[in-house]
Amino acid sequence: MTSPLEAGVSRLGNVLVPVEDMDGAIAFYSGALGLAVRFRDGDRFAALDGGGVTVALVGA
Repeated sequence: MTSPLEAGVSRLGNVLVPVEDMDGAIAFYSGALGLAVRFRDGDRFAALDGGGVTVALVGA
């Protein structure tokens, strides 16, 4: 199997992070890392702006 780097992938667009505590995860990613919340759908999903990369928090 070819790795993404071997295949010529040079840009990361989305990162999905499964979380159990959406409020805590948003507090960490926005507070500690400075990512702006772009969208939130309750405890199911949140999209944060990582400066060219979307960090998607996905609840259970």
